[in-house]
Amino acid sequence: MKVLVSIIIPCYNQAQYLDECLKSILDQTYENWECLIINDGSPDHTEKIAKKWVKRDKRFKYLYKENGGTSSAKNFGIKAALGNYIQILDSDDLLEKDKIFAQATYFDNDIDLIISGYRYFESKDGRDAKKIFGRQNFLPEVCLTVQDTDILNLFSVKNPFVISAPIYKKSIFEKVGLFDERLSALEDWELHLRCALHNMKFQHSGYLKNSLCLIRLHENSAMRNNQKMQKSYINFVEICNLNPLYVEKLGFRKLPDQKRLLNYISLFFPPIINVVLNKIKTHVKK
Repeated sequence: MKVLVSIIIPCYNQAQYLDECLKSILDQTYENWECLIINDGSPDHTEKIAKKWVKRDKRFKYLYKENGGTSSAKNFGIKAALGNYIQILDSDDLLEKDKIFAQATYFDNDIDLIISGYRYFESKDGRDAKKIFGRQNFLPEVCLTVQDTDILNLFSVKNPFVISAPIYKKSIFEKVGLFDERLSALEDWELHLRCALHNMKFQHSGYLKNSLCLIRLHENSAMRNNQKMQKSYINFVEICNLNPLYVEKLGFRKLPDQKRLLNYISLFFPPIINVVLNKIKTHVKK
């Protein structure tokens, strides 16, 4: 029998995109899945839409919890999941129909994180207008393999894939822990850094046709909230500073480093502001 994959969809105030998201799950060519729709105390009509899909296909399951943030919702889903593998998908994003099928070829290969390719799309343009670059030319993707020896160094400076790209072996959460609920963003980066510190095996599954995850860009996207992302990065650094393993292996005690913080902030600003930031970085270097 095929391995069960648990698809976890945390929901908060994105009901307008939920139908399209769940349709992309129903269309998966890999059929042995359960989909846990986690309503994180959302005040919109998430519940109405979710229950409609539960009636349509018994593989959909609806779970409600009091609002606790995205990390809390993901952890709630992981604890309730019955599958051996976990796919996390934000409720405004999509999976192409062969996404899980392409990654399933690695289920018997002792891989902890099986990573797909992905593309962005502007909500107003639709899913077929795929873009390589995200907001402000953001492009974190790196095609990792089990042969790579410097993965830890990579994760210490960037998160090389989006949250919906990997399928996680569920057992990794028992080994490295769940998402850090102190983080309202960048929680996937911190988790992936922990995975790298614990020598988890990463493998990209390639670019089979129709095997991407699709990240929606719209005005309410968390990634377009510059102030929130900046605060989240500072919070991320502070949390790393408090973890003895990070300090021992990566020297996080030296952070926050002004130049490194400015490098990250510059990702979220238009080019004209980057000119100013570059001048500041030059001053910091001196």
